[in-house]
Amino acid sequence: MSKIFIMGAVGEMCIEATRDIVKTGDFDKFMLADKDGKKLKKLTEELDDVRIETMTLDATDKDAVAEAISGYNIVMDGLPFDKIEPTVRACLQEKIPHIDLISPLEVIDRYEKDFEENETLAVAGVGMTPGLTDLMARYGVERCDKVNEIYVYWAAYRPFAISPGLVMTTYWEMDPKTEERAYYENGEFHPQPPMQKSRTVRFEPPYEDLDVYHVPHPETFTLPKNVPEVEKVETMGTWPPQVTNMLKQMLDYGFFDTDKIEYKDEEYETLDLFAHILHQVPGGQETPLWGYALRVEVHGEKNDEKIKYILTHSHPAMEEWGGKRTYAKNVAIPMSIGAQMIQKGKIQANKGYHTAFETFKPEEFFQELKKRGIRVHVENWRHYDIS
Repeated sequence: MSKIFIMGAVGEMCIEATRDIVKTGDFDKFMLADKDGKKLKKLTEELDDVRIETMTLDATDKDAVAEAISGYNIVMDGLPFDKIEPTVRACLQEKIPHIDLISPLEVIDRYEKDFEENETLAVAGVGMTPGLTDLMARYGVERCDKVNEIYVYWAAYRPFAISPGLVMTTYWEMDPKTEERAYYENGEFHPQPPMQKSRTVRFEPPYEDLDVYHVPHPETFTLPKNVPEVEKVETMGTWPPQVTNMLKQMLDYGFFDTDKIEYKDEEYETLDLFAHILHQVPGGQETPLWGYALRVEVHGEKNDEKIKYILTHSHPAMEEWGGKRTYAKNVAIPMSIGAQMIQKGKIQANKGYHTAFETFKPEEFFQELKKRGIRVHVENWRHYDIS
């Protein structure tokens, strides 16, 4: 009997992974766990599948999580990056494979050796970025004799405050104190200030040409480990114009430099209060275009010639794909695919704490995405000047 435990099953992002894996997966049992019992009940009624069971669970309690997941074949974890560690520890204890949307680099470093010694697999960051970007990079890397540069670009088209996890992620990406906002070159990491240097990048329609900025994403740190000869790795991203403009204003006005503010004799955490405000106004919850766009460039050499692979990604129009759900589908469906590939043994590693780059074959993953309307496009340029 094959059983999967889905942590944070009805979260704003993970709910789309839950929908996808119930509809396309061949598990005998799906345990949907979340703190929101009402949303669990609503989704269970929507999916109407006898294989589904639910439980409410405090994901911060490692022992409670370990007891809940005991006996399952895999845990699919949709919790925000700052909430996943108890589940990671529980999976390590119970020797159950774990897959998530984002693992902080320090969590990977902390438990990498333990998962290897315990002969248990954990796969970090199987969403859009990281996740699909890793596999797009690997596709190009495998076709080069030598890899010189890798560029990862993304455009996350969603409002600022649709979920607590995304608010925390964006705050972290923008915080001037975040040291991981850097690019890699010649063996060193070069920290960058937020929203300063930009580059115009072309994505697939309807996104087209957008200005992207340095962001503190894992690819900058994991790709040099996976491609040791690479000389430069750079990750840059952007959001809808109204979000980008607001982030610039937050930086200019010192929101990240002011820990607390006072209002009517009460003291509040500045960023926490601002997130609550945005969650209650239209601009924090709405945007004209929902979705995602990726572009990955691999610059290298093949048969003593310079070569460049450009991979982009596209998805069904939001009018065809559930409107607001379009963004979350992009983010979460890759995790569902990854969980099913682990279940079926379609993996390149069976123990340790790995990225999607190390775990899955790009072509197999791309084919599964294509079945769901998500496509990866490839351009191959030869004899070009990379200077």
